[in-house]
Formats: sequence, structure tokens, C-alpha cells
Amino acid sequence: MQSVDAYSILSKELAAAAMLPPSKLSQLADGSPISRSIDVSGEPVEIEIDVSWHGTNRDAVLISAHARGSSTWHHQHCQERLVVSLRHDA
Repeated sequence: MQSVDAYSILSKELAAAAMLPPSKLSQLADGSPISRSIDVSGEPVEIEIDVSWHGTNRDAVLISAHARGSSTWHHQHCQERLVVSLRHDA
């Protein structure tokens, strides 16, 4: 797994998760991480999205995206995070 490819995938995964409706993000925060395997440049890469509550007011979630895959000499893990507010100020 190339780091450039991994971070590109993680960026797209975070952007897609951040666009989910607040009700769906709330459900995900109360659930288990979602993982799947994808093919990146001919290599299997495990993508995991974990949504958890951010702060005590339950008005924001922390979305963590992980990519795990083989590298030339070792197993590689890349991670990115994003905080998304569930409130929309008028």
C-alpha cells in the first residue's frame, strides 16, 4: 500500500461520511465501526470507518478513517480524523 493512495482514499471516505445526515451519524456513533476490503493498485486494503461522540453534549461526532494494508517490508496503517457538528445554526 502506498501512503499517497491510502491518504487519498481516507480523504474521500471522510468527506463521504461527513455528508451523511445527522441522524445517520448519530446511529453510527452508537454502533460498531464499519470495515470493508477494497483493491488499491492491485493490493487489498482494509478500510475502517469509526464514528464516536465528540464531547459530552452529543452535538458533534469524531469520524476516524483507517486504512490497513501491506507495504514492501511491513504492514502499514494510515489514519485521518474529522470532527463534524450535528447542529446547524441558522
